Amino acid sequence: MIIGELPDLEDTQAGKELIAVGEKRGEQRGEERGEERGKKLGEQRGELNGLRNAILFLLQANAVSISEEMRQQIVSLDYNRAVQLLPLVAKWNSVEPLQKWLAENRLS
Repeated sequence: MIIGELPDLEDTQAGKELIAVGEKRGEQRGEERGEERGKKLGEQRGELNGLRNAILFLLQANAVSISEEMRQQIVSLDYNRAVQLLPLVAKWNSVEPLQKWLAENRLS
């Protein structure tokens, strides 16, 4: 038999079996990676929400009254800004420093 006359691999039983094994492995790896990414993303979101809630809690504990607009700005902070703001809020006992910080660190 001449090489040009050989059937395509996907047309043979062995080829079909190899393809099925490869597809199954690919699906398993994809699922594992997706689960890993989802878990990591969930952890990051949880940490960010915790930071935001800690900021709001400290403001309340320090009797710093804020407007709904300011609260919305705080719950919209990204991770880096929330990390920057948290230790500052622990020291503040009035709304003015927070207003200034929020104005200077507005999300673009």
